[in-house]
Amino acid sequence: MSNTPLRARRAEDFLKGKPLIEEVFREAGKIVSEEVAPRDSKLRGSAVYRKNLAAVLARRGLERVAEEIVSGEKL
Repeated sequence: MSNTPLRARRAEDFLKGKPLIEEVFREAGKIVSEEVAPRDSKLRGSAVYRKNLAAVLARRGLERVAEEIVSGEKL
């Protein structure tokens, strides 16, 4: 999204104490997309596209971490 890291604190707060399930990951992704504020870029895509991408990447990341926790793999 940017060259500056963003900590999605609202998504973090939402995730606390929640089960590691797909519905929770999708909602967290939606929250992340609300927290980011990308600009339109001819090179990197529209702000809408990048907000949607943030939601997808957050969800996928959470799914991956959950799989590794369940399987006992290391990141």
